[in-house]
Amino acid sequence: MDPKDAVTRRWIAPEAVLCLADNEFLRGTEWALPDDAFASRTHVLGAEVRAFVLAVLAPRPGVLVWDVLAGSGAVGVECARLGAAVVAVEPDPVQCVRIIANASAHGVDVRVEEAELDTTSLPRPEAVFVGRGSLPEVKACAAVNARRVVVAVERVDEIVPARDALQAAGYEVEGVQLTASRLLESGFGAAAPVTILWGTKK
Repeated sequence: MDPKDAVTRRWIAPEAVLCLADNEFLRGTEWALPDDAFASRTHVLGAEVRAFVLAVLAPRPGVLVWDVLAGSGAVGVECARLGAAVVAVEPDPVQCVRIIANASAHGVDVRVEEAELDTTSLPRPEAVFVGRGSLPEVKACAAVNARRVVVAVERVDEIVPARDALQAAGYEVEGVQLTASRLLESGFGAAAPVTILWGTKK
């Protein structure tokens, strides 16, 4: 039933209430959208890298995902399109406006926290994406004990500290460095490599 009907209906001791949102992906639309599907200052995570990140995060209905240092919120919006609940944490107010615009453009709900990460004020996630390899945020997210933590790292000197932070929190850590060479009129154009680290708890 519609939410407006649910709040006025008399319920007899329900044991569970299931809320389903209309979701475009579940009707067969694409995921790992093209870069130009998002308003963004820069596209550090191209569609090819985003596809890999989404595969590791495994967003779906019933899962809460944090998108930390969310930037334009492209990963969070994609997770929401796959049915997950999403909290995007981003201290830059300009980027927060972009997150809201991107979520609205794709018809999904993303809760935006315009602040530095405060794990105590947020509901506990099942999966976390850290959009930049900032060590304080990686450590804070690792301490939340989510099932999966995924970190995007641009700088080589951030790889080992981020890996060590995840391992110290009890995660089994894997990683891969990704780059994609897109076909252009004159040949292939290579993007800057991005290292993706992910930790899982059994």
